[in-house]
Amino acid sequence: PGFTPAGLMTVSFNVPREQYPDSGDAYDVVRRVIHAVDQRAGVEAAGVTQLLPLGGRTASWTVRRSDQAPADATLAWNYIVSPGYFSAMHVPLLAGRYLNDGDTMGSEPVVVVAHRLAERLWPGATPLGQQLIFPEFVTADAFTVVGVVGDVRQSSLTEVSRAGAMYRSYLQTDERSFTLAVRATGGEFDPEAVSAAIRGVDTRLAPYDAAPMPDRVAASVAPRRLAL
Repeated sequence: PGFTPAGLMTVSFNVPREQYPDSGDAYDVVRRVIHAVDQRAGVEAAGVTQLLPLGGRTASWTVRRSDQAPADATLAWNYIVSPGYFSAMHVPLLAGRYLNDGDTMGSEPVVVVAHRLAERLWPGATPLGQQLIFPEFVTADAFTVVGVVGDVRQSSLTEVSRAGAMYRSYLQTDERSFTLAVRATGGEFDPEAVSAAIRGVDTRLAPYDAAPMPDRVAASVAPRRLAL
């Protein structure tokens, strides 16, 4: 699927806007959650995303190169993640860099694109340093491409869509709903230990929907198996 399900535990949580109306405070609590889990014995890497691949939901945005006309815009899967997400999922870096903690609201808007999207928008050329525009949803004029990563199956293991994926930093959004992906050094990490780490930061975060990633992958193909 473009990532390694084995050894990956996932737990969701929301950052309540009532308790964290300021984006800066929301960023801080998410950082603390990631750090609390990352420091647990047996954890190799941890990161958050607003949507998991093969999780039953997808989000696509209209995008275009900065030199394209609005009529030439196309759709791409949109993911909002923390820097550690790529390492936790084992999504390989092909060129440039991953997102990092310096990619914040006060810095240059940046985006990482998957190989398929890079090939669609810049065939035969490097996308690094190029700019993407998201005309419908964000206020920034353009986002600079800083990295290219491997393709990940987004909606199903049999996916044939040409739509590629792009990844933006949660620190450059106002996202409040996350799924934490936790990579264990050996086997799967205890979901209750992950949930306890989240509650240890703030009991109001209320972790839910804990599941090993292999179970989510299996569930994503179950409807097709039944149909057959």
